[in-house]
Amino acid sequence: MKKVHLTREQRYQIEVLLQRKMRQKEIAPLVGASESTISSELRRSKSKRGYSARLAQECANERKERFFIKRKFTQTDTQIN
Repeated sequence: MKKVHLTREQRYQIEVLLQRKMRQKEIAPLVGASESTISSELRRSKSKRGYSARLAQECANERKERFFIKRKFTQTDTQIN
């Protein structure tokens, strides 16, 4: 499976499935993500109270803003001539 960003809906599915005591291996195909994506999401977004889809989405949005770099393309010497 190709790794892609999780949607808000997928994060809520993960939260519900974890509350039902399902394992990551079982959650992955139901959500439509790889096992490593689920593992990374849980590792990155767990709090003391467990996994919260709302908090995970907020963190994902913050990471997206923080690491989004507007790139400027400058002319090189060969393009100027």
